[in-house]
Amino acid sequence: MMGIQEKLDTLSGRDLIVGHQRVLTLNQLTAYFRNAGFEIKDEFGYFLKTVPNSMMTEWSPELIKALTNISNVLPPNLMANIGVVVRRPEI
Repeated sequence: MMGIQEKLDTLSGRDLIVGHQRVLTLNQLTAYFRNAGFEIKDEFGYFLKTVPNSMMTEWSPELIKALTNISNVLPPNLMANIGVVVRRPEI
């Protein structure tokens, strides 16, 4: 909406520099594990990232901390960093 990147899953120049290979949604991430036979035990996310890192360089530590702390009350699929806890099936 801000015109900063073409699509949500477009890798930025910074992504490429640090070695990122793809951008996944929480649904895509859980699907990879489910398709591999794992059981999803928990989904989580942290840091509400509203703009690119380059636009946050002057933000106060308190604001950055608040954007991290709000992670506990918002759905994980809205966070910049996502993860899952999985269980390997019994063999």
